[in-house]
Amino acid sequence: MEMNEALDILQRIAAAYTQFDLTGSLGEKRIEVWSEQLMNMPYEPVLERLKHHILHERFAPTVAEISVKSKQDNSFLNELKQWEKDAKYASKSRS
Repeated sequence: MEMNEALDILQRIAAAYTQFDLTGSLGEKRIEVWSEQLMNMPYEPVLERLKHHILHERFAPTVAEISVKSKQDNSFLNELKQWEKDAKYASKSRS
């Protein structure tokens, strides 16, 4: 997620929950802490979780409640799948 997307998430939370203040004495620190976490997540899935939270929850979310982990490419698994394909091809070639 980019910084402007993280700020969009925070602004949406502040718009939906009046107690989630981004301007008060803790506002700057809140933006820093949240954006630090949000920038390690994908924007669209976090946005969807936030929308769901806003529809169903009375209180502002915590980072954990709307967090989404990025799927990391498992190169070993991809390599294993390729080996299996190669093995099947090789066994068919010998027959």
